[in-house]
Amino acid sequence: MENAYGSTRLGGFLTDFVRWGEIYDVVVDDSFQVKGIGTELIKQLIDHEKVSRVRTFSLGASPGKSFFYERLSFRKVTDLGGEYFILVRKERDRELE
Repeated sequence: MENAYGSTRLGGFLTDFVRWGEIYDVVVDDSFQVKGIGTELIKQLIDHEKVSRVRTFSLGASPGKSFFYERLSFRKVTDLGGEYFILVRKERDRELE
């Protein structure tokens, strides 16, 4: 079944629900880009109540997408065959002690 974004699959996510979460395959069709859809998808994912304790999120991105993830407070950590980013929520440290 297709959705409003023109795909049956919006992405993937793997987590331990405490310290770490890996975001996979978040892709917005070219015709829907620059409309806030990707931003909203990432924000809803990292702000979801089920991952509220997760301290670090990571993801790989296609070259040239740095601006998008850096705008969402992700920090580029490597450039090996693509770009890899992390978002560390240090405010979670007290909750994890």
